[in-house]
Amino acid sequence: MQTPAGHHLAQFNWATLRHDPADPRVAEFMENVARMNMLAERMPGFVWRHLNDRTALRKLARTGTFAPARRFTTTLSVWTDLAALERFAFKTVHSRFYKKRAAWFEPHEGPYMVFWFVPQGYRPLIPEAVERAEHMLARGDSAHAFGWDWARAAAPPEPAQTAAAQS
Repeated sequence: MQTPAGHHLAQFNWATLRHDPADPRVAEFMENVARMNMLAERMPGFVWRHLNDRTALRKLARTGTFAPARRFTTTLSVWTDLAALERFAFKTVHSRFYKKRAAWFEPHEGPYMVFWFVPQGYRPLIPEAVERAEHMLARGDSAHAFGWDWARAAAPPEPAQTAAAQS
């Protein structure tokens, strides 16, 4: 998929740890979060990463998938394009951790990641990411919010407006 001119690809993923962060059963994951973030930040095509302000998610007062919980974790980042994100996710040591996700995270039905295009230089925040995810979970893939299958489609969707552009 080609990223539309003047845009980057935002991605937001979420999961719930099977055990408390201090539990030895998730220690390998917890001990490597900083390492994976540093690896991502050094990858060609990496643009930006939200710095995991857990209070941002708690302030949303959501229910369901995005209800605040001690074991709930998210990642919000921006990449130049899908190919750059895929290189990081599946062609580096990150892929070993990705393959072990079932040991560390509770299973859930449906997608665990959402993508959308943002204008170059724009930095999405957690409330926008959650809104995009909820939109995709409720309505399916669209230009506003889409998953891996849509992202891998041959023709890119036209970018939907960002929250900042809508106000």
